Amino acid sequence: MEQATSIPLTLDTPVQYLKGVGPANAEALAELGVRTAGQLLEYYPRDWVFMPEPIPIARMEAGKRVSLMGQIESTDYHPHRRKPIFEIMLADETGYCRVLWFHGGYLVNQLEPGRYLLVHGTVSRYKHMLQLANPKFMILDGPRADAAEPFSGPVYPASGKLPSWRIKRIIRTNLEALARLMPEIFTPEFLKRNQLVGRAEAYAGIHHPADEKQLARAKRRLKYDELFLMQTGLALKRHYLRHTTPAPQIHVNEQIDRRIRRRFPFLLTDDQNQVIAEICGDLAQTVPMNRLLQGDVGSGKTVVALYAALAAVANKRQVAIMAPTEILARQHYDSIERFLKGSRVRRELITGGLTGNKRQALLARIGEGKVDIVVGTVALLQSDIQFADLGLIIIDEQHKFG
Repeated sequence: MEQATSIPLTLDTPVQYLKGVGPANAEALAELGVRTAGQLLEYYPRDWVFMPEPIPIARMEAGKRVSLMGQIESTDYHPHRRKPIFEIMLADETGYCRVLWFHGGYLVNQLEPGRYLLVHGTVSRYKHMLQLANPKFMILDGPRADAAEPFSGPVYPASGKLPSWRIKRIIRTNLEALARLMPEIFTPEFLKRNQLVGRAEAYAGIHHPADEKQLARAKRRLKYDELFLMQTGLALKRHYLRHTTPAPQIHVNEQIDRRIRRRFPFLLTDDQNQVIAEICGDLAQTVPMNRLLQGDVGSGKTVVALYAALAAVANKRQVAIMAPTEILARQHYDSIERFLKGSRVRRELITGGLTGNKRQALLARIGEGKVDIVVGTVALLQSDIQFADLGLIIIDEQHKFG
């Protein structure tokens, strides 16, 4: 269906009104999460196939990488084997070839008898018969590839209603017009300095690459955009928080520093001292601290995190320490217990096993400010847990503290 002339083409244009789509294909695309022109442009292939010209099946040789083109004569699926196998018998004018995919149950509804297929892989021998195992493939329209259709190209996430080759045709038909709608966000000088291709060229290269080099350039540009926009969003969020959200000032003087360090039966490393100095500088500000502490296992991240927690407690603020699992939460709690043995710092562990009156009593103490450090999982974010004066949240993401 041709695009309606009365509807201007934008990134929000429904896909139904793009060339070659129409209501039926639009419905199938919607099931794949594609409803607008912009979503179609960013519906990236799951794979790319760069194939040489196909050869007759009769010319196959074991150990050679080949492309074959033929018709599916039969299919068979063996789901109950140790390695489930989906196999087809591919035929051309010169012979037959067994083609199989391990764990290929997802192909049952895609590769049916009568369909024409282009496959590419390494020839192997099984029981005196040549075969291809786990080859890449493209579904073709008919017995011969269209002269204008290359033997290489993108392979899209597809469905029974809308095969990859049809998605490829729809995108290729509209690619040039859609790519022009995406504004370039960098100057020519910036692109040249960072060896990046233009945005329109990147979309052309991801959907219709001439070779693997063009595909690599397209991927690099689109990945760069994704990371750039993500970091820009995070920077804007940090800027917003720093200028709109007040935070309690947490000061660390020499007396507090000495009291905290006495809790550790060892001297801290230079790296730990440097990070602690930076954290203390952040804590003294009137804006929220947003910091990531990353290090190898055993590098001393827990000690640095506990120093920050004790600094907050010394300023009469509460601290929440969240771990991804109850096992890790208990490990952190046990470590804190070892360092704070005999201390007046009040610390508690909240786990899923804490229920009923005991849980309610602990939540009441937290809400009254009678617990200084609370250790738990993301369950600490539940609405029934209210802190009297929460000053610091420490999140363990396994090998990283935030």
